[in-house]
Amino acid sequence: LGNSHMQMYAPLFQEVGAKTNREVMLVPLNSCLPTTNFNVSSQCNVLARKNLETILKDAEVSKVVLGLTWYQEFYVDERGDRVPFTKILPALDQLIRQLILAGKEVAVMSPILIPPTDLASELPRRIWFSHISELEALQRVVSPREKYDSKFSMINEEFSSRKDITYVEVYKDLCNATECAWAERGKMWFADGSHLSTNALSHLHKTR
Repeated sequence: LGNSHMQMYAPLFQEVGAKTNREVMLVPLNSCLPTTNFNVSSQCNVLARKNLETILKDAEVSKVVLGLTWYQEFYVDERGDRVPFTKILPALDQLIRQLILAGKEVAVMSPILIPPTDLASELPRRIWFSHISELEALQRVVSPREKYDSKFSMINEEFSSRKDITYVEVYKDLCNATECAWAERGKMWFADGSHLSTNALSHLHKTR
């Protein structure tokens, strides 16, 4: 349940579903979060409520995985008022509680650090036309780990400590103790400016 940042994991979940003999259903809401009182627009809140109602009523749905974008500084609440990013925690908590009360198991995909630009498109061209060296390109596909932690440590600490959900720490496959990588050994982990590539999905060993 989520937007394109849930859809990008679809091949991974299809693989897991095939191994466990479980049917996997994608319930997309492009450009909107799955939360019903905290979203990118008032219309998204309305659409998210419709999606949630469908899931809550479906007795065949036993487990719900939430995936979303985490990268705006401000969103809107159910009244249409502007609210800061930090309000995402109570909004997600409300959504999770509604799902659990309806008898659903819940998992949440962690935030990941997205690149500042579309490196998958930009870097190969710049190398090809000798605008930058391969060494310079390698320096551009990593970021200090503290940049990720300064934005998302609050999220990770909150959800990793919860006993009522499964928190899927995708970032642990893309970050080590000192840095987060957007590529490795010539393989780009991002297909564009924010979505993981199929190369990255095969690299997500801890996530699996």
